[in-house]
Amino acid sequence: MPATAPLPEVRDLVDAVTGGAPGLGSTVELVLARDAWQADDSGPAAELMELLAAALPTAGAAPPARTGAPYWMESALWQASGVPALVCGPAGGGLHAVDEWIDLAQLRRYPMAIADAVGRIMAG
Repeated sequence: MPATAPLPEVRDLVDAVTGGAPGLGSTVELVLARDAWQADDSGPAAELMELLAAALPTAGAAPPARTGAPYWMESALWQASGVPALVCGPAGGGLHAVDEWIDLAQLRRYPMAIADAVGRIMAG
C-alpha cells in the first residue's frame, strides 16, 4: 500500500467531524509520507540478517520471520540515506501501550545471537 493510500480515509473522518459542526472548517493535506520499510535483499544488512537467522537457533530461539514494517521507524530513514539497516529483536506485544511486554527468555538469547553473528563478521 502506498504511503498516501490512507489520505482519503483521513479526509472522510475529518469531514464527518466538521460537517456536524457549523462554522468549523478543515483542510487535510499530506505533508510527509514514506512507503513501508523492507530490509535490503543484499549487502551488509542482508548479510547480518542471514547470520542472525543462523545464530538464533544456536542460542535457543527460532529464526526470525522476514517482514516489512509499515509503521514509522528510523530504519527506513537510515536505509534511504544509504546506511544499511536491520530491525531484529525478541517477541513481545502491546507496542507503546499500557501493557507492553517482551519475552524475557528471548531477550536473554538475543545478545548471544548478536555476539555470534558479529563474531562471524569479524572473523571474516
